Amino acid sequence: LAGMVPRLVGMPIPAPGDYALGGVFGNVTVSSDGVTLRDSIISGDLYITGGVGLGGVRLENVTVLGRIIASGAGESEAGTASILLRNVVADQLLVDNLQNSFVTVQAAGITEIGETLVRTSAYLEDNTPEGMGLKKISLEGELGTRLDLAGRIEEVTVRTPNAQVQVAKGTVNKLTVDESAPDTAITIARNAEVKELNLDVASYVSGDG
Repeated sequence: LAGMVPRLVGMPIPAPGDYALGGVFGNVTVSSDGVTLRDSIISGDLYITGGVGLGGVRLENVTVLGRIIASGAGESEAGTASILLRNVVADQLLVDNLQNSFVTVQAAGITEIGETLVRTSAYLEDNTPEGMGLKKISLEGELGTRLDLAGRIEEVTVRTPNAQVQVAKGTVNKLTVDESAPDTAITIARNAEVKELNLDVASYVSGDG
């Protein structure tokens, strides 16, 4: 077990600062707020842990060949996104906050994330060009998990019963409530649009959008 822990953590980033790691073989773990990680290629997973607290983490020009696992961070005290992804490429982003804090994630630049899996309440904002960004978002949390969306969202699937989904602003091209998610409540705000809405089970839809 003692040997497994360093391999899991990989390279630690335990203090605020600006880090350019270049190529990293294995995992990287960010356990402090105030971290900017840039110009790096990580062969394993990137962990953003509970040590980040309610502060912010910025990733700029980062490629992760494994997953980005956001188990820390929350609503940033600075009023900005707790996790900012600018020109970031990864196959999967997992939002699973161990403190059940509300996590805010913003994608910008030429960020491209194949799948975003949301297990705890989150706000996702996608400001990338068409064809980029958070390509497929899946809400798979516990009963009543909340997901707020903004920007240009491509595809969202809700698989959480009693989920609360709010389209705050921008456009969602396709939003599906799976049959495994009864009693989902969807609110579409005045300045928002859902182009295709598929309800595979009884759901509540409201709002002026």
